[in-house]
Amino acid sequence: MQEGQNAIIEQERESLAPDVIYKNNIYSLVDDVKQEPLYEGLTDRELKQDKSFFNALVQYIYNNYIGDLLGNKDRTIKTVYPDIDLLNDLFNIYIDLVIKYKWNNRPTILEFSIFTGVSRDSYYKWLNGDFDNNISTNDKRKHITSTYTNTVKKWANICESALVDGNGDTIKEIFILKSKYGYREADRDINITVEHKPVISAEELPRLIDLKEQ
Repeated sequence: MQEGQNAIIEQERESLAPDVIYKNNIYSLVDDVKQEPLYEGLTDRELKQDKSFFNALVQYIYNNYIGDLLGNKDRTIKTVYPDIDLLNDLFNIYIDLVIKYKWNNRPTILEFSIFTGVSRDSYYKWLNGDFDNNISTNDKRKHITSTYTNTVKKWANICESALVDGNGDTIKEIFILKSKYGYREADRDINITVEHKPVISAEELPRLIDLKEQ
C-alpha cells in the first residue's frame, strides 16, 4: 500500500508544472524557518514586522534549495547563463514572499541576487545588454541577449515601481531611484518675496533723529 501511495505521489509531482514544484518546495522551507525558536509561534503579521525574518528566509532558501537548483551553491554564476525561465519563476516566487513577509513590501535586485546566488553585477549587465563572448553564434547571441535583457528589465520595473509607490524612507528612496534607475529631480522655481519699504534718504535721517530726541 505504501509503495502504491508513493507511486501516486511521484506521478502527481511529475504532472505539476515546474514553477508549482519550485513554489511548493520553497514554501516548505518557509515553514522550516517559521519553526525556528526565534520565530516559532509568531503569526504571519508578526513575522512581517520582524525585519530579521525575511533576511533569514532569503538566505535559508538559497542555502537549502536554490543553490543546488541552479548548480550554484558556491555563488560562482557570473559569466555562465542559467535558465532565464527558471530565474523568472524564482523571481515571481520571490515577489510572493516579499508581499507576504517583507516588512516594507519592496523587492530589490540586490536581494534577489542573494536569493538566487547570481551576482547583482550579472543582472545589471544583462539589463544593459552587456554579454561576454561565451555566446558563440550570432543567432543564439541575439536570442539570449534579448530574452535576458527583457526579463531583467521587467524585474527592474517591478522593483522601481515599488520604490515610487513607497511611503518609507523618502531620502533613501530618492537616492536609489537616482543611482539605479536614472531619476532626476525636476528643477524647482524658488520664489522670494521681498517686502518693499520706503527708502530713507541721507537728508531725512538727521531730522528723524531730532524728532526721536524730542
